Amino acid sequence: AAGPAGPEAQDPDGATRLEYLRVRVHGRLRHDLEIPVYASTERGPGYWIMTPLQTATRTIWINRGFVDNAHRDRSTRPADTGTPERSLVRLLRLPQRGGLFLPGNVATQDRWYRRDPQEMAAARGLAGPVAPWFIGAQPEAAPDAAPDTPDAAGAAPAADAMPIPGMTVV
Repeated sequence: AAGPAGPEAQDPDGATRLEYLRVRVHGRLRHDLEIPVYASTERGPGYWIMTPLQTATRTIWINRGFVDNAHRDRSTRPADTGTPERSLVRLLRLPQRGGLFLPGNVATQDRWYRRDPQEMAAARGLAGPVAPWFIGAQPEAAPDAAPDTPDAAGAAPAADAMPIPGMTVV
């Protein structure tokens, strides 16, 4: 995801080939601007927690993982004790488009059903370029794992982790 143009410039006519590409990004997570997007998963109903990551060149939305209905509000989850400045290796995902079974977002009421980076950025007043894709959470790497090994993206999440990463089905 390095550079001002990012992956979309490398393959503008074949964007679907970029989905699930592992990318490395570095920036500052803006937890204060997160958006809960409704989700129905094998764990039941809940929300994907979408958090903007501000890099040197743009904003990239990060799907940090799943929370159940009781933990939609950030104050009900364990506080994120990590630094907001992060380097992440995650899976690139394309925005979700509406359809028969996926209603449109109602940004004015903060009701979200689709993960659409441009729409979310506009609702949160984010200025500057916004990546037209988002990045899906994977479990954090073990401290001793090399960043480009399978273990770096495949570590099991802690039992009390919230949001719960690694639920992307490839």
